[in-house]
Amino acid sequence: MRTSVAQAKARFSEMIDVARGGEPVIVTRHGEPVVAVVAVPRDADERERFLLAHNPVFQNLLEVSHNSGEPISHHELWQLVAKRRRLAEQEPSSRRRTKTRRG
Repeated sequence: MRTSVAQAKARFSEMIDVARGGEPVIVTRHGEPVVAVVAVPRDADERERFLLAHNPVFQNLLEVSHNSGEPISHHELWQLVAKRRRLAEQEPSSRRRTKTRRG
């Protein structure tokens, strides 16, 4: 499915249903694709892998590690991710980062 930004504003709920059904929704601005709405995995580990795979900062970390001559192994990488997740879950909610609106 393709839709413009203007149409996406009015049809967002429909776009979510389409993406959850397995079809990515491409949103265009002036006819050029700018974003995609896709379903995320329900499993927490799979969801984290999905999000990291699409995170440019994470991709850069992997590239730097690879180019350093001593790349981090796949196993070590996911151990670090799991450790970070455990630490974040133990953190009091008042200390977690929250988004704030700027006025």
